[in-house]
Amino acid sequence: MPSRLRTLGVSVLVTVAAVSIRAAQDSPAEPQQPTFRGGIQTVRVDLYATHDGKPVTDLRRNEIQLFEEGTPQAIQTFEQITFAAPTRAGAPAPAPVDRRPREESDQALTDPRSRLFVIFVPGRSTSPTATALTQIRVPLIRHVNSLLGPDDLVAVMTPDTRVEDLRFYRQLPVDPRTWFEELPDDPRHTLWDICYPSFLPGSPNAEMKARLRELLTFEALDALIAHLGGLREERKHILMLSDGFRQYYKNPKLGAAVIDEGRNQAGPSGVTQRPGDTTASVSPRQCETDLADLGSLEHGGRLDEIAAHARHNNVAFYPIYPAGLNPPNANNRRGFSGSGGNFKNRTPSERQSALRNLAEDTGGVPILNTKDIEGHLDKVMTATSAYYLIGYSPTNTTVDGRFRRISVKVSRPNVQIRARQGYISLPPLEARTLPVIDTSRAPVPIEVAMGPLAAARSTALNFRTTAWTRGGDSGASTSALWI
Repeated sequence: MPSRLRTLGVSVLVTVAAVSIRAAQDSPAEPQQPTFRGGIQTVRVDLYATHDGKPVTDLRRNEIQLFEEGTPQAIQTFEQITFAAPTRAGAPAPAPVDRRPREESDQALTDPRSRLFVIFVPGRSTSPTATALTQIRVPLIRHVNSLLGPDDLVAVMTPDTRVEDLRFYRQLPVDPRTWFEELPDDPRHTLWDICYPSFLPGSPNAEMKARLRELLTFEALDALIAHLGGLREERKHILMLSDGFRQYYKNPKLGAAVIDEGRNQAGPSGVTQRPGDTTASVSPRQCETDLADLGSLEHGGRLDEIAAHARHNNVAFYPIYPAGLNPPNANNRRGFSGSGGNFKNRTPSERQSALRNLAEDTGGVPILNTKDIEGHLDKVMTATSAYYLIGYSPTNTTVDGRFRRISVKVSRPNVQIRARQGYISLPPLEARTLPVIDTSRAPVPIEVAMGPLAAARSTALNFRTTAWTRGGDSGASTSALWI
């Protein structure tokens, strides 16, 4: 990931590094050698079987064939799980699941005998389509509430929600203020409004905000997938209210014309002053850095990456988009410089097609361009109301850290199946010992932080690292490490 992750202030979890640094600083003269254990001895596969949209609940073990990378596997455990029907409509919402302490409260989230849903809704936006989607999110959540049974857990997430703040409920509270926090205006938007006023011909203002919104949404989805994958192996469901993604390409010329014009008209500052604006506190370097970072986004394949991430973590997407919300001239909004070729999905139909592919690639169902959202949700909840939990020990014991594809066949005719698509091969159960930290000198934070990360490669920990350098306001170079 490039420097935009720091420059644009994207939320990052560095829990492992922070804990490691703190532990090293508090360690005694002769520290203990912590060990990490990881590995998989058995694989659990969830199998959803339906006929005409209704779950098939009488399959027998001998009717199922299980394959890993095309090689038959012996089924060792076989269990049929049925979820309880919804409670009476209008019942008061129970208290949220208490997620502290983790060892006790997360049991409800990790239990395969409960369904796990997250409703992902768009963040703040001034576009007509996003405004319309915001208006229907409360009716959508009310209807989902009416479909939830006592075995279900559900949360609501926006691009502004941190995954560690995600709260799961048996039913969602009816007051939307519980899960949609009123956030102040983004200070970056205010800065860009001064640097690149939208009334200027060729202004990058609108495209900068759209690129940032898409970046934050993709980062939030990636974080959510990793979080859900860490809760349990069995399937997790994301109901995503969305009008799709443009999937921006790199645009190194983003705002080039208005920057040159601003430099010519406004002197050394490079900021074109709008009547009544005060630019004394505006940093032209920050504006241009944001512009360069946003112009460097390459999202052409990002949805494919998210789909692969979801498959690896057994997460299914159900994109939802009602019919009739496309505003006039939705394809070419004013203010998008170079809009003819700097993003992948140029029409609403192309954006919906990408959402449909995301659903199909992850084992979900697209609910797009329809006025019967409630009816389609009813079918989804019915089709997922029962499943089979199958366990096997892989015949391939080679440890390669690669994704192993799983396929399932059922001999009974006219039965549609959706099953876990695979898993990542991890080393067998083993102990890994960290090197002892030399306490005769002051600990170096980066060195201390990277030790546990390197030793944790054999566990199911999800992390990425990127290092970069950039010029500071004083002209000196600074470096950063993002974990």
